Amino acid sequence: MIVFFTARWQKRIPGLWLGILFSFGLPAARAQSLDLATELMAEGDWVGARREALRVVIAHPDHERALLLAAVSGLRGRSNYAGRTHDRQRLVHLASEAVDPGVRSQAAYEAGRACWQAGDLAQAWTLYARAFQSAPDRDLFLRSGCALFLLRQAQEELGRDQPALLNQLATCRYLWRWELRDEVRPVPAETFRVSAKPAEWIVSFYRKQIGPAIGHRCSLHPSCSAYFLQASREHGLVGVPLIADRLVREPGVVSAGEQPILTNGVLRFADPLSDHVRATPAETKP
Repeated sequence: MIVFFTARWQKRIPGLWLGILFSFGLPAARAQSLDLATELMAEGDWVGARREALRVVIAHPDHERALLLAAVSGLRGRSNYAGRTHDRQRLVHLASEAVDPGVRSQAAYEAGRACWQAGDLAQAWTLYARAFQSAPDRDLFLRSGCALFLLRQAQEELGRDQPALLNQLATCRYLWRWELRDEVRPVPAETFRVSAKPAEWIVSFYRKQIGPAIGHRCSLHPSCSAYFLQASREHGLVGVPLIADRLVREPGVVSAGEQPILTNGVLRFADPLSDHVRATPAETKP
């Protein structure tokens, strides 16, 4: 039997259209919010990424990917990284209890990173090993494996009871590029500098007031704002001449086109901070 949606019939069920919008519109909005959170994370806007992820968590408290994004952006967006025990515990929980195997693997990696930064190397090793052995893609495989390699350099007794894992790491050793090592190795929480605060204020103002008006124009990866933040957090006021140098070099790097990469479907050119800062003796060992 065919039922026609007449105006009179619609009035008898006033909640009909709200139900349709809720059933079909909410999943799309949820996906859009998570896509935005992911994009903001890629740009280094941790506060914005956490806000968008929490929008989904509020409506769907058990949404695993939203919980993952909220916890990761919360940890990375605060100078007191090691003190964010709630987000770290959330990641540890997701690493073992998440239904989605991809979420479990990514949560294990991020929880390992948080534990390493907090100084708990044994727990970090366990979590990184879990991510390494279950990584669903090459990027996570490389990052978690590189993290295990670096952890064992810091504490040789780690993994002595896992010879198969150590053999696998030894086989893959040639994959741990110096740039990857710099990206994977977290900055210890106590090394965050007070002198980085002006850079954080400037970048925050730019991203909230200027960036939305002019769009994402940087052709390099990481973006100039993310580069400035990293340089200031790791080197204090030296971040100012470093970002000035970056802005002057940008046209030349783009013209050379030596390290093209795709980020969010857009072609950019890799120009990491590690390429322009002299390594310490410990980092130059073979």
